[in-house]
Order: sequence, then structure tokens, then C-alpha cells
Amino acid sequence: MSPRYCWLTGSGCGEVGGADATDFLNGQLSQAMDRVGEGRAPLAAWHDPRGRARAIFRVVRLADRWLLGT
Repeated sequence: MSPRYCWLTGSGCGEVGGADATDFLNGQLSQAMDRVGEGRAPLAAWHDPRGRARAIFRVVRLADRWLLGT
């Protein structure tokens, strides 16, 4: 499946999956994703290089992928 990009104007949900999804999200978000267990949905922020929060997501860990919701 190829990646898809779209602007979310209201509530939305994105999906991140694959063997390195947790490591990728650890490098992108403010939350320690490898410590988030199933059944939890903490907030995590994505920051620009200056450290400003550009997006805040609710992250949900599933068995084989992550869901990021706004």
C-alpha cells in the first residue's frame, strides 16, 4: 500500500504500520511510544525543528499498527 496524504479539517485518524513504526514514531513524537501499551491512548505532540508543537494527536497502539487521531 502506498502512503496517502491529506489535510484534516476536523477530526480525523491516521494509521502508521510496519516493522519500524514504533521506532519511527519515537523519533517524531513527544511521547515514548515504546512505553505505550495497548488499551491506553495518551496525547503526543509533533514538533518542528524549533521545538514548537505543530500537531497534537491521541495515539492508540494496536497489535500491528498505530492510530493517530485528532
